[in-house]
Amino acid sequence: MCIESHFCTIFWIEHLVYGRYICVYRPMADAEVCFLLKYGVLPATQPYQAIIEGPSGRAYAEKYLRGKKKVDTHPTTVVEFAIPVSLRDHLFALQHKPEDGAMSMGLGAKAGNGLAIFNEHLQDGTASWRIVLVKRTAATKH
Repeated sequence: MCIESHFCTIFWIEHLVYGRYICVYRPMADAEVCFLLKYGVLPATQPYQAIIEGPSGRAYAEKYLRGKKKVDTHPTTVVEFAIPVSLRDHLFALQHKPEDGAMSMGLGAKAGNGLAIFNEHLQDGTASWRIVLVKRTAATKH
């Protein structure tokens, strides 16, 4: 399943190919994904709210859905964000740390506190997103 924002495919082709943008990933629970779908930005609900950079970041984010990592927010979805390299550099300067071979940057108030600027880029269209992985448990019969 892949749900994309309205111009996501064109955006990816035009910008990622030329190296002006980089992909970062975030594992999210349903409430956060629903907020993103409804408002087009991330909610200020998580104290750390990490985004993880590049292909190793996607692999790291997917560990939460595949049972290799645990967190109490119960992520069900991995979202890929294409962000300007300049935004990545700004967020990296605010806060970063290695995570199992990947580099994460915290958007939340207890980390880099870069959520507002991240959301500004989502609102003005200089950043885009798409859902790249969804995990659902099978329904049980009663």
